[in-house]
Amino acid sequence: MYNRLSHRLHPDYVKVARIRAFLTHFVLFAMVVAYVIVARDQGWVLYPARIALVLFLITSIWYIFISPVLTYSYFKYEVREEEVEIQSGIFFRKHILVPMTRVQHVEKASGPVLRKFGLAKISIATAATTHEIEGLQAAAAEALKQRIAVLARVEDDDE
Repeated sequence: MYNRLSHRLHPDYVKVARIRAFLTHFVLFAMVVAYVIVARDQGWVLYPARIALVLFLITSIWYIFISPVLTYSYFKYEVREEEVEIQSGIFFRKHILVPMTRVQHVEKASGPVLRKFGLAKISIATAATTHEIEGLQAAAAEALKQRIAVLARVEDDDE
């Protein structure tokens, strides 16, 4: 019953997701190393560090190499006159329809890693929740924000 969704994230989103995951895992690795140093100094057992290292390696492979590619492959969206449709999820697929009549405001944002690649994200807020489309080219994100604002008849707060 779902219509084909034609819009995808920008290919640079994979690089952004990998950089974020690498930075997160760098901090986790530093915590494991800190535990090993303290454990050796205090005479503690090293089993927690070994378990943490195995978990670190597994999650590193998943979040740095596999998940960004799958997220890029499975995330699609479409903006229509009456709704925004978002399809996401790797194992548990979600199809979200956001009626334009429920949209309260639309925001465009980009953190330092997104800006480095000229990307941004759009947040579509309703009374119940906020839906995000991340990994759009900055100009396309601005155009999409304006289009949703016009279709939903909401005020543009960024001006």
